Amino acid sequence: MIGIGPNEPKPGGDSMINELCRIQPLLDEADIMAYYGVSRDDPIGNAGCVVATRQTWIKLWMLYLRHWLNTAPNFGHIAVQQWTLNLVINRHFERRVLSQTFHTHGHWGYPGAPYDGWGEEGVATVGGEVILFAHKTW
Repeated sequence: MIGIGPNEPKPGGDSMINELCRIQPLLDEADIMAYYGVSRDDPIGNAGCVVATRQTWIKLWMLYLRHWLNTAPNFGHIAVQQWTLNLVINRHFERRVLSQTFHTHGHWGYPGAPYDGWGEEGVATVGGEVILFAHKTW
């Protein structure tokens, strides 16, 4: 079991195919879907916070390294790391989506969803609750 938070916070979640527009694929969408065996329903999580046991982390890391050699050459953006990690999770593990109070990232705008704000003390909240792990990039 792997715990990972949502990537783009939208109804129904984000998908491996939706992520393609962000990571500069060097193949067209149909070729990526066929080559990697991904579909529009395959979820993608934000790799800013991933939860697993030590044994699961070792298995995840070894599988990630094997897949990385196959994914990295076909994308122009370093965020293919997150895509590859999710490819491995989708193929080999059960996924548990972490709540936004456990992990939330601010790539999708500030102020506003998913954040209520960072507050005077620099504490990020969502729905009035403090977020355990939060990060933002802008």
